[in-house]
Amino acid sequence: NRPAVGEAALEEVLRFGEAAVQPLLSHIDGFDYGARAYSVRALARIGHGDAYPFLAEAIVADFAPSVRRAATRGLGRVAAKRPLLDQERALHLLRQCLADADWGVRYAAVGSLTDLARQGEQSLRPSVEAALQMALEDADPLIPLRAQMSRQELAAEP
Repeated sequence: NRPAVGEAALEEVLRFGEAAVQPLLSHIDGFDYGARAYSVRALARIGHGDAYPFLAEAIVADFAPSVRRAATRGLGRVAAKRPLLDQERALHLLRQCLADADWGVRYAAVGSLTDLARQGEQSLRPSVEAALQMALEDADPLIPLRAQMSRQELAAEP
């Protein structure tokens, strides 16, 4: 319940990099959603492919919006390090996240789609761009703004 402590712990965990992935996955707190959210944020930022199944499950099943947001934000980066089938599944899941009731999950999905387009299989890029086009229709003004920025960034890349 103290965000400064959570942020400090997150930064320390991130210093371990990929060595922290398996301990995090093995010890994620199923009862404390605040601690779980910070653990998911760490997994998302580390971006190791082993976190993919956990992040995908958290998006679908976790009751805490903070956990779902963090998992959504990291899924694209993590999925990009997985086989094409996992990337396709992540794309499908992120498209579903664009319809989530929580605007933060929708915003996170746009960022995650952008990561997937940049780092994943290039064959998925047209589908990612179509999903970003869908995000332009969101009722919350921040979602279309973020989608437009993503589209511009992707168009500027070779």
